Amino acid sequence: MEVLSDRILVIHTSFLGDAILALPFIQELAKVYAGHAIDVITSPRGKDIFAASPYVTRVLVLDKRGEHRSLLKSIKFARALRNEGYGKVYSLHRSFRTALLVWALKIPVSLGFDTSAAAFVYTRKVAYHKNWHEVARNLAFLDETKYEENWKIQPEIISAGFRTLVDEILSGLNIQPGFIAIAPGSVWQTKRYPQEHFLTLIRKFQTNGFTIVLLGGKDEEKTCDWLSDQTDCVTLAGKLPIVAVKELLERAALLITNDSGLTHLGMSAACRVLTIYCSTIPEFGFYPYSPHSAYIGKIDIPCKPCGIHGHKACPEKHFACGYQLMPDDVYTSAEALLRKGNNGN
Repeated sequence: MEVLSDRILVIHTSFLGDAILALPFIQELAKVYAGHAIDVITSPRGKDIFAASPYVTRVLVLDKRGEHRSLLKSIKFARALRNEGYGKVYSLHRSFRTALLVWALKIPVSLGFDTSAAAFVYTRKVAYHKNWHEVARNLAFLDETKYEENWKIQPEIISAGFRTLVDEILSGLNIQPGFIAIAPGSVWQTKRYPQEHFLTLIRKFQTNGFTIVLLGGKDEEKTCDWLSDQTDCVTLAGKLPIVAVKELLERAALLITNDSGLTHLGMSAACRVLTIYCSTIPEFGFYPYSPHSAYIGKIDIPCKPCGIHGHKACPEKHFACGYQLMPDDVYTSAEALLRKGNNGN
């Protein structure tokens, strides 16, 4: 077993969804190195996710948009960890800043993807398979052959500490388990299904007797408030810690979300998940993979996909990938998913 101490470091400083998709790797890493401490360097967005993993010993926050914005401060952050005694570091992030961190840490064994910026700093490079799911790509650090087919591991997030809070909130709103959760937001504008279409979709669900709960972060409050005002449904956007949202989703019959971190949070809650793809595509490797999940998107848009992360605005000015996906089609897919049992049958 190639490790020089009983302490291992994992670096992942990307978005919320990426942090959730890193959890299966950490869960398997803990099996391979049973009894070893596993610390994680992450962004403020990923902090609560990794802190809620039973396999993570300590979470270290690198705020590259705030306190550690300059490269010099990032290097100082890394140097402060040199005496922690790490024997191995895994970098799941491919940026230059992350490679710089690894260089400054001076950990004896370092692993990164072969497509990483400044990949020469790593003592071992692992092939980055563009056509694999992100979970499988991460698991290749441990055993590329073993996980090529057997990668569908549910991310484990411990949310029981929020059980009473969530039950009290739902009780106070007179909402019973079995509601439909809708998350209309995304960091990227071209990943957001048009709010007018979400409005039509919500009204169709309400006409058929479903209760709707809107979810999202602080940035989605405005959209959710507008939808709530138009439909008189409940919005909890910006009102719950992210781990509490996972606890809430354990009580939902279905989550409908854009291609965003909520997709993966829903999977961790073993909730049915329907993901809407506007400008992006499932083939990028970030689709929901639980047996009780599905995704939908227009596939006959010539300019789609226009980028792996999406854009702040449609480059072609028409946003056809969003507007041409009709709410009735989304509703039909959601209805089919609701008819499935939790084992996907």
